[in-house]
Amino acid sequence: MRIPPETSVTAERGAAKAMPQPLPRPEGDRRVQAALNGDRYFRRYVLAAFIVATAAGSGFGRLAALGGWISTALWCLTVAGLAARCVRPRNGWRGRITNAGAGRRVSVVVAVAVTRLSGIGYALLVWRWPTDTPIVGAISAATALLVVDVLTSRRRPFAAIVAAVFIVHLGALPPSANLLGQELPLQIVAATLEFLLLTMAGFRYVQASLWRFASATYRIAPLCIVPRLNRAWDHPVKINVV
Repeated sequence: MRIPPETSVTAERGAAKAMPQPLPRPEGDRRVQAALNGDRYFRRYVLAAFIVATAAGSGFGRLAALGGWISTALWCLTVAGLAARCVRPRNGWRGRITNAGAGRRVSVVVAVAVTRLSGIGYALLVWRWPTDTPIVGAISAATALLVVDVLTSRRRPFAAIVAAVFIVHLGALPPSANLLGQELPLQIVAATLEFLLLTMAGFRYVQASLWRFASATYRIAPLCIVPRLNRAWDHPVKINVV
């Protein structure tokens, strides 16, 4: 007996509908990012740490006299880009801007390109250290800046934020310029302030990270058993996980 193809297709569709469907993925990462986006104290602590690190790393205003206005402008653009990517709100944990308008997308892409290129240009222009192989130090500094920049642009873990502040404090000029060795008491005070500010920001980050855990537990194939000895049925159950 030949089974009509329409019957077999209908049976397959019915079997597919009867199979338990996978439950939606918990939106823990998006909830964490939403909590950070709405936490103004977290942004203030991070921005304050960047301001202190910028002042200390520039020798409290002596960077312009030692490096020139071109390198100073490139460094300011680099620091501004790092700070903005560490605190800017974003849509989802990957930092996508799919819901934004075309003008905002273009502006974000241009800003990211300008700040990244300024960091690479600053490293290649200023970090000519050590003196015997200056290109190695310049390439290493540019690579470190680019890696930290990418980390702060994507998932943005708190360790990347700390690394960005650390680079801003120590990466203004190479050790041959001896910029950090002067005014040591002020450098110690600045490092202490950065530590306290990052500690408070880290506490806020940990509080937001608690939203990553699911607010409900569930089974992929929930089982409902009728309390009779001669019947035991699997009933489809829909569970909304938030």
